[in-house]
Amino acid sequence: RQAGKEDIVKKLINSMDQFDQTQIELEELILQTKIEVNRAKPIITELTGASTHLNNILAAIDNEKTLENITETISNTSSLSKKIDLMGDEINKLMDDEELMSAIRKVTIGLGQFFDEVYPAKTKYYKLK
Repeated sequence: RQAGKEDIVKKLINSMDQFDQTQIELEELILQTKIEVNRAKPIITELTGASTHLNNILAAIDNEKTLENITETISNTSSLSKKIDLMGDEINKLMDDEELMSAIRKVTIGLGQFFDEVYPAKTKYYKLK
């Protein structure tokens, strides 16, 4: 009996030692957790601010007038893009017309010569500059 009691006492002492060690490790873990939480506070603050900003943007977009404006802008942009494409095609056709391009060159040269004759001093002044 006494041997059994002594064995139980040893086990209790070992258990108490393990409990003490566990308590020390828990205290270290709690301390480390506090340090990590303090390190995370600025990040959490930034995320909160960003979240507020994002919510404001979404609230502004989730507005009937704003959505109408966005839709109208997209429609106008699409229409303008189509018109620019058509103009580009027309300009390409004009540039490919050798007769027209020759006529434009001749008119440009003729106008240059005309202005040289009409405004000789100014033309020379602009050429020097």
